[in-house]
Amino acid sequence: MPSYSDITILTSEQFDEPHSDDIFLIRALKEEGLRVDLKPWEGLDPIAHDTGAYIFRTTWGYFTRIKEFKLFLRKLSESRKSVWNPISIVKWNLHKKYLLELRGKSLPVVPTEITSVSNHLNLHHLCEKFGSEILVIKPCVGASGYLTFQFSNKTGFGEHEKSFAELIGHEVLIQPFIESIGTEGEYSFIFIDGLFTHCVLKQPAASEFRVQADHGGTALKVPAPPKGLQVAQQILQTLEEEILYARVDLVRHHSNWLLMELELIEPQLWFRYEASAATALALALSKRL
Repeated sequence: MPSYSDITILTSEQFDEPHSDDIFLIRALKEEGLRVDLKPWEGLDPIAHDTGAYIFRTTWGYFTRIKEFKLFLRKLSESRKSVWNPISIVKWNLHKKYLLELRGKSLPVVPTEITSVSNHLNLHHLCEKFGSEILVIKPCVGASGYLTFQFSNKTGFGEHEKSFAELIGHEVLIQPFIESIGTEGEYSFIFIDGLFTHCVLKQPAASEFRVQADHGGTALKVPAPPKGLQVAQQILQTLEEEILYARVDLVRHHSNWLLMELELIEPQLWFRYEASAATALALALSKRL
């Protein structure tokens, strides 16, 4: 008979073994005296599963099965068990229109347009609107650089023209390419229970604009740039619900810091660079059980 768990870490079927982030969190939770199990979200009945609470961690790839994932969220809500981050926050963070909402609050967000892809989409016009020769286009529901493309005002999509056609009929986010991503990188500011813990700089491989490891990107822990940290804190302070973890991805643009993504569902938190952050998350969870 399955044993009761105080906390179930939600992961994905793609992982035969726990991800390094999950290993650090499991260890920290057990040190708090909590019983822990890992369960792939796919196929899990969150109502029947004998646990006290759920936390999203490595549910990566959910966006390729978005209808199933939304059904899973509904069942999680019906389970009436504690869920972190809260389901309402997860739903809000699923679609990148949240960037427009934050921009509407006068927060510093990379200029963003959301539209449906059609054969009549005039990307040259958007280059002019943004004052940029290069655009970045990605699905409004997605992660890890999935179906993310660059468009050049001069050369179009180049060899990716046919791949971009997969997005026809889907909503996409369009932004100007921020040059500092290629020259400096993208900064991830990690927060646990409202407090800043560490900063990671993600850099793309040569001749690449995506910073994710799947595309050859690298990540290393760095001191948090003070102005960037101030902007990250300002963004989180606008959230009306309590969250236990957050990753604020910022880029430097001239003298300003701009938000690229606010990751509140299943962000990589790089506990291997800052094990104390896993300890802080475990302590925050234990206080809420």
